[in-house]
Amino acid sequence: MPSAVFFSAPLGNGHVTAKNALIHRNEELHGKQNFTAVDVDITKRIFNIWIPFIGNIGDYAANQWNSAQKAGNLSSLQRFSGLQWLAEMIAYPIVYFKVKWLLEELKEEPQFLISTQAFSLHAMTNAMRTVNKAKNWNMKMHVHMTDMPSKEATHFIPSIKKVGDDRNLSHLVTLYAPKPLLKDSQTEESFWKEHCGNVRVISTDPFPIRKAFLETKKLAEKVSQEELTIPIRINNPNEVAIIEKGMGLPQQTEENRYPIRIQKNDNVGFLMLGSQPTTTSVIAWLQTFINEGAKATGEKDYYFFLYSGAPEKDQQNPLLRAVEQEIDILRKNNRIPDNFHIIPFTHQGPEEIALMMARSDLTITRSGGATSMELLHLHQAPDLPKREGRCTIIHSEALTRPKDQETLDALKQNLTELLQRGLSERPSTEPSFWEQVREPMLNNCAALGIPRSQREHLVDNVLSIYQQQDPSKESIENVLKELDSIVQYISSQGIAREQNIQRKVRNLQQKSKYSNWTEEQLVKRATKKLLAEEGIIPWEAKNAKYLHRRMGAQVVNPEYSIPYLSETFFGNNPSIARKTI
Repeated sequence: MPSAVFFSAPLGNGHVTAKNALIHRNEELHGKQNFTAVDVDITKRIFNIWIPFIGNIGDYAANQWNSAQKAGNLSSLQRFSGLQWLAEMIAYPIVYFKVKWLLEELKEEPQFLISTQAFSLHAMTNAMRTVNKAKNWNMKMHVHMTDMPSKEATHFIPSIKKVGDDRNLSHLVTLYAPKPLLKDSQTEESFWKEHCGNVRVISTDPFPIRKAFLETKKLAEKVSQEELTIPIRINNPNEVAIIEKGMGLPQQTEENRYPIRIQKNDNVGFLMLGSQPTTTSVIAWLQTFINEGAKATGEKDYYFFLYSGAPEKDQQNPLLRAVEQEIDILRKNNRIPDNFHIIPFTHQGPEEIALMMARSDLTITRSGGATSMELLHLHQAPDLPKREGRCTIIHSEALTRPKDQETLDALKQNLTELLQRGLSERPSTEPSFWEQVREPMLNNCAALGIPRSQREHLVDNVLSIYQQQDPSKESIENVLKELDSIVQYISSQGIAREQNIQRKVRNLQQKSKYSNWTEEQLVKRATKKLLAEEGIIPWEAKNAKYLHRRMGAQVVNPEYSIPYLSETFFGNNPSIARKTI
């Protein structure tokens, strides 16, 4: 006899976070004893159909989506989203009957049905309508949009529009969403009418975000202290040693917590690229922070918190291992300044995440729906003090390859030195050395822009040569020639990218509103468009645009962030920046 039925899907973490926030909100409103909920994971309860060689089709789809997110495979994510209409058409009878049977089993009418995802909304609403007729109930569907509203929200808008255009169903659905960004002369009413049909829309309710982010008065009390302690949760004993490597000093843990004590004058950076972060992107941001941190002046300390994937249990965490290996190399080469502290962390509770985000001078995130709402709420909270010069970066996967030949040469030299180090230390190294050095080599190749298959081939060739008793000079030279040819290929790609930017500049010049812009301004604008178009899936790109308009967030990648970080977080002389964004 539930008070409500909740439908969500574990595609990323936003839908589930929103669902949990709404359950908690209703428990506080009605009393935990008086509010009961049926929690329906549609991938397991609705799409638990077994197919040979694939398994449960619901789990398979969720795993494919999350794997594409973890790999930073934007084309796959866009392709999955683009095929939603076909999947909904094929799955319609399955969804209709399973939701119908699920609701028919209820002994009493629930107060409402809530969905934080919009897949197959038409079939779900039709099933609800059928049960309403059979049982003389009056159930309504409340859909909470977990992205910022735009026509590019292809995983939400088409499903809602289909219901909104059905006169038998539109009155049964209420959509809760943030206020949209409007074009000139466009009204909010006309926006919703165009994209959602006759569905009722409420855009004044609080965001469905975690309670810790809503308690801004508590956050304000903490971040205003002269010394703030952030208690990092330790999920695996190995994490203590990794944090100590990054911090540069040992510290006493407290009840599975590693307390990080930060002074009011210290600068805090926070990196969390979604629930499925891409390893190469996290490493690239870490390298950027180290490079720019070495130029920072002043007596303050810099703290860099970076989310490094899920805790290790039955399986290894390759991202955490890669971060640890990168820290080892940086420490060995004395590249981490004494006043610079790296804090890799795995799963934390919402209290810790909200505290890190509220205290940060610099926040780097993806622009997923739940994250965007949390960022926006903290920014708009009137009782939360804003750090002077605080800035927000939306991560773009685009343009991770170096732009100019000078940078290509520098990265190539860096890789060559790493390879030569392996050769010089070969007689005194254990076999485990080669396992440890392989991942940093691959990461360096990734930063250079070498495709995955090519970098694995290159590094394995190098290691096979260096592990020989007497490697010949010719074999090493051949590998370096291979590296040269790959760099030349990447350089040609950089030229093509520059041509793409210039093409966008010419397109902008043809528009009257850009007629008075300088060449430099147009190049900046074209580069920004490229970063958003090629580095963010469409609906998250619109989330990024929303955050840019509402709170000044900037869309950049590690390379193009250099002048931005230099002028803000590190306070360096902006003239050192190689590029302008």
